[in-house]
Amino acid sequence: GFFGAAAGSEVNLFGTAFLLDGVPLDGLVLNEAVTITDRGGAELTGTLADGSAFGFVVSEDLMSLDFFDADAALTVTLVSTAVILGDIDQDGDVTFSDIPSFIAALQSGTFLAQADVNQDGEVTFADIPGFIAILQAS
Repeated sequence: GFFGAAAGSEVNLFGTAFLLDGVPLDGLVLNEAVTITDRGGAELTGTLADGSAFGFVVSEDLMSLDFFDADAALTVTLVSTAVILGDIDQDGDVTFSDIPSFIAALQSGTFLAQADVNQDGEVTFADIPGFIAILQAS
């Protein structure tokens, strides 16, 4: 489909394997945003933090499949693919801020590797004691 980023908007992509027209983006540092200023129609591709692939044509041309205004901020941030058990909000730390996300994962039944603290392949109430232990240790 079509994607548009208007003037003043921000598009922040978190993931890995970022390519611009098939060329790897060099110099990416883990957890540091890099601004993409090219609006000449290059294709930006990669893998988002959730594992899904993406691709956008970065163009100022309103007739392009995707549109990124010159005054729209576009950043990519390289993130680790390592799973930190208990870090449900994926900010790199296990803290009390992970509790609401852990509860939401339990309620929804959605599998999140970082919420499966007993590593039995599912997120259930059996993960609660391990989650509490990780919180207490951090």
